[in-house]
Amino acid sequence: MALIGTAVALLAATVAVVNTRDPADSDSSSSTTSVPSETTASAPPTVELDDLSGAARDLATLLAAGRETTYHARYSGRSAADGTGGTLILESWSKDGRFRQDTIVDVADESFHRSNFLLDERAVACTRLGAADWTCDESPAEQFQGADVLGGGSLDQLARAAVGEEPGEVGGREARCFVITLDTQTTELCTTDEGVPLRIRSQTSELVLEVLDHDVDDGVFDPPATPSPESSEP
Repeated sequence: MALIGTAVALLAATVAVVNTRDPADSDSSSSTTSVPSETTASAPPTVELDDLSGAARDLATLLAAGRETTYHARYSGRSAADGTGGTLILESWSKDGRFRQDTIVDVADESFHRSNFLLDERAVACTRLGAADWTCDESPAEQFQGADVLGGGSLDQLARAAVGEEPGEVGGREARCFVITLDTQTTELCTTDEGVPLRIRSQTSELVLEVLDHDVDDGVFDPPATPSPESSEP
């Protein structure tokens, strides 16, 4: 069950561009696109929803309800985390227990596109750099890797965080806004009454809802390439 994945993991996962030295290049440095780090599968949570209280429990319950809603949402924003001011686009689809989330990072004329699918008992992760072909890998559903639906420790993180709530408004929509402070990071997450995120904001990044509708075609859950099965190697 994903809980604060949208609020915390997304903004940490969409790393944009780093300057690195190419050992094979005689120039002093070259700008290369760094593939955004993926959230790895984690151990089963030790905290259950019933262990939470107050605003933390309200947020967990809202986001869980949002994942049961049929919707399509598109967000855009910018990240200043690496000083490049890269643009971020997040697009999510949810229907009948299936979930897809696309993350697109554009920085310095480079584009990285990731599509993550949660399809019944399996998860599919697809990536594409620039105009290259898509590559997809398949794994068990509990290893789903995405910014919104995180397995494992999300409940544990929420239990350790300080969470407050206040009413708000995003793009003319009434919102429930939660401020989540975990360790040294503070994140604001505003949602609809249905639990669909409207705005996600941290100290260095912000994503704001641009499109929200409830018409989702089944074809959107077809991966863009045939997935490779999970490797049996340790």
